[in-house]
Amino acid sequence: MPLRSSCQINDVPTGATTSGNFVNDINNGTLPNCSFVTPDMCNSTHDCSVGTGDAFLQTWVSKIMAGPTTNAATVIIITWDESGGGATQAEIVISPRTHGIKTTSALDHYARLRALEDLFSLPYLGNAATAATNYRSSFGL
Repeated sequence: MPLRSSCQINDVPTGATTSGNFVNDINNGTLPNCSFVTPDMCNSTHDCSVGTGDAFLQTWVSKIMAGPTTNAATVIIITWDESGGGATQAEIVISPRTHGIKTTSALDHYARLRALEDLFSLPYLGNAATAATNYRSSFGL
């Protein structure tokens, strides 16, 4: 089975900001320990305006931060991965412990994956095994 097909088996549709799986989990305090949300081609600003992407982020981040289980352990990571060619990529890490923190460390997708694997005591996948280990310390996670 192709990778795309096998991944889609475990996809849970997010739904809208007013109803659906994700907003229900936020409102009911039943978010899992880790959620990965990927916007569609419009809300990711591939096919629509930056304003559309901004509205998507503003709505979801506000809902998550206002949810009943948001606490000192909550972390929201927003990553833009369109730079290509090894250029710098923008990333925002939102949590009660990251206010005002900026890092110039070379951190990439593998460093973020390694940090998540460390947090959940999971084995390292692929290049995460040799990725930068300072992602968590850079953001106080």
